[in-house]
Amino acid sequence: FGRGPKTAMREARMQVADLAGVQPLEIIFTAGGSEANNLAFKGVAHKRRHLVVSAVEHPSVRKTAEWMRSLGYRVDFFDVDRGGQIDLEQVRSLVTEETAMVSCMLANNETGHIYPVRELGQIAHAKGALMHTDAVQALGKIEFNFRELNVDLATLSGHKFYALKGSGVLYARKGVMVNPLIHGGMQERGRRAG
Repeated sequence: FGRGPKTAMREARMQVADLAGVQPLEIIFTAGGSEANNLAFKGVAHKRRHLVVSAVEHPSVRKTAEWMRSLGYRVDFFDVDRGGQIDLEQVRSLVTEETAMVSCMLANNETGHIYPVRELGQIAHAKGALMHTDAVQALGKIEFNFRELNVDLATLSGHKFYALKGSGVLYARKGVMVNPLIHGGMQERGRRAG
């Protein structure tokens, strides 16, 4: 009885990986974009205790960063200007050797801005930090793949590309260790029990 669902999951994983330009085993299925964003933050920020986050993020990113601040993480939010642009020099000044991750959405659903995620990834990687992007609003609107974007972690939400509601994806580049939010099973290669 389990073979049918396993085959469907394998096919779905391959389709999402092909869509995102990554390997199937880099795809972690979740219960939505908010869970994927939480998994990105809480799953990787365990050695370094500093986060650099855009001020215009979805609440699932902002509130997770604020919660982590309450646990003793240092969190810096970088601004966008009146025209919606990011000052890359401000970001560069915030990222240090203690930074675990930089996070910035790829596309803003309210303003339509496309943010310079590739350049932000270069800034993050220069200090040994990971780069995360919430690409939920970009999928199907602009062409991209996660390899070309220079990101280590990226979030998608199923209902934005005609998948099941209550489904999401976290892309985790091969080699990025993601600790699970939910413990108790080996689903998703031990990264999401359930």
